[in-house]
Amino acid sequence: MTYIQPKTKTAKNSWLIFIIFIFILLAAANIFVYNRVVNLQHLIINQRQILNELRVANADLKNEIYQSLDLNNLNKVIEEWGLIKITNPDYLGV
Repeated sequence: MTYIQPKTKTAKNSWLIFIIFIFILLAAANIFVYNRVVNLQHLIINQRQILNELRVANADLKNEIYQSLDLNNLNKVIEEWGLIKITNPDYLGV
């Protein structure tokens, strides 16, 4: 009596397992990259908000500097400190 053994599908099964493993690996990599992109987007948004706050603070400081260097304010400072305006200053010469 002859026994007929079915042809084994080990080669097809191993390729199928390999392809499934690659798809799972790619899916995990895709999730990792997506999470990194989302984190970077949140970081960029936070940095833009901080940058805008610093721009406002810089504008306020510039405004204070311009107001303190205004000619009227300098005249008040000169009067408070008792300084005298010299029309013909004598510079050091050689």
